[in-house]
Formats: sequence, C-alpha cells, structure tokens
Amino acid sequence: MSNKIEWQLLLNQALTLKGSASNTYCRFYRYSFCNQMLLMMQGLMEPVATFKKWQSLGRIVNKGSKAKFIWMPIIRKDKVTKDDVFGGFFLKNCIFGLSETNGPDIPIPEIPNWNKDVALANLNINEVAFDYQDGNVQGFATVEGFAVNPIAVYPVKTMFHEIAHIVMGHINNKDGDRKIQEMQAECTSYILMYELELTDKFDADASRHYIQNWLGQNKPSDDDIKGVFKTVDAILKAGLPNKVETEYTS
Repeated sequence: MSNKIEWQLLLNQALTLKGSASNTYCRFYRYSFCNQMLLMMQGLMEPVATFKKWQSLGRIVNKGSKAKFIWMPIIRKDKVTKDDVFGGFFLKNCIFGLSETNGPDIPIPEIPNWNKDVALANLNINEVAFDYQDGNVQGFATVEGFAVNPIAVYPVKTMFHEIAHIVMGHINNKDGDRKIQEMQAECTSYILMYELELTDKFDADASRHYIQNWLGQNKPSDDDIKGVFKTVDAILKAGLPNKVETEYTS
C-alpha cells in the first residue's frame, strides 16, 4: 500500500472506540422454524419477505410471481375483556423470494490493488451460493466455502469477515470461543477496509459495535490479536497483484 496503516492503532480503535448499532441485522422479519421448513418445501432457499417489505427495500416483485404460504396466527378480541386472544393458525399466501424480485443489485465491487479471484485461488477458498431464508444474515462460512448475501448491506466487509473465519480455522474449531472468533473475524475485516482504502463502503461505527458487543467483558489475549494481524497479512498478500511489504511480520 502507498500509505502505511498502523494495524495496532486500528485494532485498539476497533476494541475501545465506542460504536453504534445499525439496522443491518434487523431489516427482515425472522420466521419461525416451522415456517422456514414450510417455505423450504415450497422451494425457497434464499432471503424471503412479503410484497410490502420488498417494496420498502426498493425491490419490486416480478409480475406473475406466485406468493408462497406460511402459517399466520389468528388473533381475536375477547368480547368481555377486550384482550387479544390467540385463536389458532391459518395459511396465508404472502411470501416471495429474492429471485422473484427486481431492484438494485449490490455486487461485490472490484477492489483497486487487490483481486478477489486471485486471493481465493491462493487461499484455496471457494465462494458458494447464499441459501439462507433470513435476509438479516449477511454471510456465512462453512467447510465448503463462504457466501455473501446478494443484498448484504456491506458486501465487501462481509466477504472479508467470512474469509477471515476460514483462514483462521474457525470452521473446524467447534470448541473455540465464539466471542473471540467473531471479534477476530470482524477486526480482520475492519483493518482490511482501512488498508485497502474502502472506508466509504462500510459503517465503521457499526463494525466496532459488532466487535464490542460480541466481546462483552472478555479481553482478547496476545495470541488472539496476533491471529488477527496474521490473517490480515495473509488475505492481503493473497490478493495483491505484486508482492509488497505489509505491516505485519511474523
């Protein structure tokens, strides 16, 4: 990079500078397990929402699309107490999948001085299809690879976060501390967004809130922090067209 970025200062900022929550993880309604299974049986393995919800997100349901059904509660007013009373469930056709809508796509943009395809090849990581119904999930990482929600709020940051989980070996470490793992992945992403001059493509306040919310009162060890720097270095070098000297040396 043309300008040296002090990773330690960035990490300290991510861990200590107050962040703020965003609506990134609450834009969509979370459906019950039974309704998720019901939607899956109707072929929906992608973000789902009602017609009005898609409209509020700037997407229009395609003409001719057929709404999928879910179980909806029947709520009645008690004639005496006037309280709401649960009266069972009924099936309602009101859900559409992302692929049944049209609207602004949010692709992962090209990143100057860093190539995603080259990086994934060098790191031996696959990009797989996003198949979660919950549109609030921004991305995921598995043994097969990583995926970014096609309508993720900050797709580049999410991509780095999920790649970091794989590079650090979190996927195969089921006994690891989830709080520390999420801190490490998001801190890696946080530093990379600054290192690659992509600060206009994510919300730094929300990222710090995510990190601090997961950590709570826990304090990362020196090894946890070294893991972040090593992962930043590995991801950077994997996608750089030419070898450059990075901040971290093992």
